[in-house]
Amino acid sequence: MGILYYDGAGTPLDGEGNQVPFARNVNRALDALGNPVPHAKRYVYIHETETLAALFEDSDLTLTVANPMSSDSEGNFSPCSVIEGIYTVVITDEIDNVLTRIESVAIKGGADVGAARGFRQLSNLLSNETLSYSTSYWRDRAVENEILDIAETGQRYSIASADSTTFDYQTAGGVKLIDLSRRSERSAAAAASNPDGTIVVMDGLSYAVDHAAIGSESATGDLGIDGLRPFGRVRPAHYGDELHRAIANSTSGEIHLPVETITVDHLHLRENVSILGQGRKRTIIKVTGYTNYDGLNACIVASGDDDSGLTSQMRINGVEIDATAVTTPGVNGLLVMRKLSMNEVHVHHATSHGIVLRSGLPNQQAVYFADFQNVWAKSNGGSGMRITDNSNANKFELCQFDSNGEHGVHQLLVGKSGVNQAVYNNLFVCGQASYNQMNGIYVQNGANMQLFGTYMEYNSQIDGGNPKVGAFKNLNLGPTASRIYAVLGEQGTDTDLEQGIGMNSQLHNFVSVGGHQLTPNNDLSLGYVNSGSGRKIKMNGFGGCEHALEFHEGTAGATARLRYNGAPSSPGNEVRMEVTADNGNTWKTLWHGRNDGKLSVYGEAPVDQGSLLNAATDLNSAIALVNNLRTVIRNYGIAR
Repeated sequence: MGILYYDGAGTPLDGEGNQVPFARNVNRALDALGNPVPHAKRYVYIHETETLAALFEDSDLTLTVANPMSSDSEGNFSPCSVIEGIYTVVITDEIDNVLTRIESVAIKGGADVGAARGFRQLSNLLSNETLSYSTSYWRDRAVENEILDIAETGQRYSIASADSTTFDYQTAGGVKLIDLSRRSERSAAAAASNPDGTIVVMDGLSYAVDHAAIGSESATGDLGIDGLRPFGRVRPAHYGDELHRAIANSTSGEIHLPVETITVDHLHLRENVSILGQGRKRTIIKVTGYTNYDGLNACIVASGDDDSGLTSQMRINGVEIDATAVTTPGVNGLLVMRKLSMNEVHVHHATSHGIVLRSGLPNQQAVYFADFQNVWAKSNGGSGMRITDNSNANKFELCQFDSNGEHGVHQLLVGKSGVNQAVYNNLFVCGQASYNQMNGIYVQNGANMQLFGTYMEYNSQIDGGNPKVGAFKNLNLGPTASRIYAVLGEQGTDTDLEQGIGMNSQLHNFVSVGGHQLTPNNDLSLGYVNSGSGRKIKMNGFGGCEHALEFHEGTAGATARLRYNGAPSSPGNEVRMEVTADNGNTWKTLWHGRNDGKLSVYGEAPVDQGSLLNAATDLNSAIALVNNLRTVIRNYGIAR
């Protein structure tokens, strides 16, 4: 693929074979005097044929445009893309009089050579007016850091920013160019002014300064650069050393890792330093040892010793952390003690927990507002993720915590002396916690955890992988876990969902699966004590519908219910209190009342309440009423 442009090579001719001095590009229609020709046409033919070429609006070659294309009122044609090749471009006026014919327009894409565009000679590039920082209709926009190739000499130039003051050339279109053949000169100056281990970024690549790397010892010796070791070119045996040195000598910046397996004893990452790999299956950090930090052993530590707190900009992206080689018990894969962003990271085979979030005594470190996306903690000896004291308001999105020796996720307070004893407001969005030996997610204590759509199944592997009958659950709430809000995802079963969830007796937890609400497990409390004007529970339905409140005990099914029948007949619009002794197959009425004011007990015919009260004023009537009631009661075996 390439952008259609004219690099100035050759001589453009008109329809009579005469030279056209003002035809400098194929993106504008001009007459012999250099005046713009409105509503002109541009035909693009495959070279030495009369076959019109396919033209595309986008560089991905997915959106086609008409051939010929029409110019605007100023003679400007919109740029278009074509497949690499050689073309003939013919520009005519509105009635097809030829204005310009340019043979052998060579279009060369950059996919195979790392260049966005190619030019025959440097003079062609420098005289080019089409390439520009401008977004004008007929301009081909220049993008910073794109590479331009010169075919005859092999020179390469990088497009500088529009406001750059350090550039080597400038084109007729105003584009500033950096001669990449002078890279060694600039990099040597950068290396000389920085200590070993400093990270410098050039042409989109990261380099570690190493004054000992000169000549053939330089990882970039083939480019004539002394003193710099790009991670993508360092000899494999030195990757670990370079990574250690880069982290140790950097107070900020990005450390880019190649598609390689990098072996290190351990790593200690500090705030504002980022490790950026090429993907968790492509850049592998193989750890062979560990360090102890604030009383915990870990293969990799991410801390903030300078008390940067919430301003920390640490990132770990696109790497696999393999702790298989560390066999010492009690070693965690990654210990996080400051705000950290992680994306596309896999931590596995630590002998203890995969990832641990906790606060610590040095400078009162704590993990707040960390962001974990597409993080996978699998096959660790302890829990996949352990969240402890004062690790609050962190987000976990599309993360997986599977096949760990304890829990997928374990939130708890460990009671570290001198540390704030709270853990709250951590958010989990989707992701998975399955196939763990114990619980999928165990909220042992803490508050305000929010859980949305997380997939959990086949936990409690230690006793068969069936949370409904196992000792552990997909989600387990400890006795003091409170204000937990969980809308769960798939649980591996459609029946007896509540048996896979471990509840507690806290009043303010909410757990549901789809429309099935599982909590509260104890009392339902509405409103606040001594506040507000009261609450109402309202049931709505179609006219003539029936509402019921059923009371259940154990596994025996319903034992009593309060039922409203809104049907207009039999007899209709009534409230009944009913009991059952056979799990709801048959019901007996204790009492019922109708909206006409009549009341009955034990299924007798309803009578007007006023009649009952008036009758009581007559002694004889009252005695008769009592006798009737005794008869009714005796019939039901309640009194003798």
